[in-house]
Amino acid sequence: MYGGVLLDAVHLFKYHHRTSLRSVLSELVLKHDWGDFDPKRYDVMVPVPLFRRRLYERGFNQAMLLCREIGDVWGIDVNERDLVRTRQTAPQIRLTPAQREKNVRGAFAVNGGGIAGRRVLLVDDVYTTGATVSECARILLGAGAETVGVLTVARVVIL
Repeated sequence: MYGGVLLDAVHLFKYHHRTSLRSVLSELVLKHDWGDFDPKRYDVMVPVPLFRRRLYERGFNQAMLLCREIGDVWGIDVNERDLVRTRQTAPQIRLTPAQREKNVRGAFAVNGGGIAGRRVLLVDDVYTTGATVSECARILLGAGAETVGVLTVARVVIL
């Protein structure tokens, strides 16, 4: 659940260049009891991409760092090239669910052939409304992915 210490850790990681926290956050994922989730069901992990300007400003893609850490342990290849963000989107932090969906619609594309026929595990840091991962999944499936699962470090829970 996204709150408290986990919220602080994600914010330090993502917005304050504390990239060393990728190991701590990855460890939370790796040690969590996911029930019937089996990473062996997936051929490749794909991070949610940043637009090149945001990547330049931040200096790293937090989802990519998480993918690399987790993929190494699970023995799953990471494809960080084929899913791309085609345009800058507004930060989603203050947008409604409907605005978030509109904001990311058409903001992703697949460039390359590393997705077709693959079972893809899409990785991001936080799942809020699902708008971003839903749009990415739609694009990945349209590019021929056999299936798309989603893995995030945290999830916003609205009570």
